[in-house]
Amino acid sequence: TPNQFELELLTDVEVRTLADAHRAVEALRDAGPKVVLVTSLITNETPADSIDLMAADGQGTYRVRTPKIDININGAGDAIAALFFVHYLRDGSAASALGKAASSIYGLLKRTKEAGSREILTVAAQDEFVTPSQLFTAEAV
Repeated sequence: TPNQFELELLTDVEVRTLADAHRAVEALRDAGPKVVLVTSLITNETPADSIDLMAADGQGTYRVRTPKIDININGAGDAIAALFFVHYLRDGSAASALGKAASSIYGLLKRTKEAGSREILTVAAQDEFVTPSQLFTAEAV
């Protein structure tokens, strides 16, 4: 579950385009992990007010784009990794897990920002884990 910086570091592939991201994800998958989730992905195709997540497994490569939330807190990467993992174990699909995890983390971060909290509201916003306030669907890329 690397972010874009970590993906580049692990694969020695500079990610500027969606094609670069594909290449880097496949290089990482070739090195061992069969399922990869990339967080905080910003390519030249990503609008300035958005942020992308990408996941790949043996069935394909998928992207979810959400509005960017101007928040800087610790633990967001761990939270999305845990959410993705639990959904992947349940569904066996990177596409499904990506959409569900992105929806939950977006709601969680949005509510954290609105509350002005410096810590993720994992308890106060726990309903976002089960019934996210906004749903995102993964698209094949």
